[in-house]
Amino acid sequence: ESDKDIGDDGTSADQTLSPSQIGTAQEKFVTDADTMSPTTTPAPTASPSKVPTSVPTTSQPTSVPSITPTTPPTVSVTITVVIQLDDHPEQTGWSLKCDGQTYFHIPPMTYENDVNRQIVVLGQTYSGANCELGIIDTGFDGIADGSYEVYYGNDITDPAYRLVDGWGSSFERDLKVPFVVAAPPTMSPTTSLAPTQSPAPSVQPGLGLPAINMVPVTVEIQLDYFAAEISWALQCGDETVASYAAGSYTTANELVRETYEIQEGKECRFGILDKYGDGICCVYGNGYYSINVGNDFTNEDNVIVYGTLYVGVGQREESFTVMEPINSGSLFKSVP
Repeated sequence: ESDKDIGDDGTSADQTLSPSQIGTAQEKFVTDADTMSPTTTPAPTASPSKVPTSVPTTSQPTSVPSITPTTPPTVSVTITVVIQLDDHPEQTGWSLKCDGQTYFHIPPMTYENDVNRQIVVLGQTYSGANCELGIIDTGFDGIADGSYEVYYGNDITDPAYRLVDGWGSSFERDLKVPFVVAAPPTMSPTTSLAPTQSPAPSVQPGLGLPAINMVPVTVEIQLDYFAAEISWALQCGDETVASYAAGSYTTANELVRETYEIQEGKECRFGILDKYGDGICCVYGNGYYSINVGNDFTNEDNVIVYGTLYVGVGQREESFTVMEPINSGSLFKSVP
């Protein structure tokens, strides 16, 4: 007799069940499962009932959206940048950025004729903004006898409103000065908020963030005798603002002026080409090109690009940043 295990129903462990026995086993399994399910189901139903109810009660998801819209400051304030140039002003350029946005970008050669001049520039940003003043000197000797300052508001006579300052000789090639736009501590405990609000009426007309301000930009070209040889183009950002092919102009010695509305702060490129390669000055005329902001062509301070094509110079390309005209009384003001 083999040592096989015998089950309770009299069958061996490896014996094949008959169809009637399979049905009996299945009924027994189903009956056992039905009797067990009421005792085992409370455990899984209890845990999910707590999970959904505990998640909505946490205020974390709802508190983040409610805080985010109120985070950006809503109070706009004026800041003043003061730069004292030295005897090589053409070497100096500067920029101002706040919270990743470029408010001013003044390249070298802008102040070419402003020897030892004090430049005072008014801009508007938000209280609490994280800003950076950048200064570059292409002569690698800094602003030898100059300096830089940034003030909260437009009162540059009170040191209490000074946010940053330094000597121009403290760097060689470039300098980056971070600062936060914040009112002086002496202003908070008192009700002396009037001084910060008083300059607002004088600078507010026309004021706005550079990103939403449109500026008239005029391209002026004085052609020579062979006007048909000239082609030029203006590109700002990814947009081609204007493009004139050779042959567009046929009148000798014509003065061309084209004006376009361009967003302030845009980085632009201007290119001009003489097809014959002999330039526009100074054999067959006294040609030149210039780019002005605003509509006042008598104000030399509004000329941001100027040059010519001399004999043997067939083409030139210029880069510049669109800024407000000085005579508009807005974001850009220069005080002698």
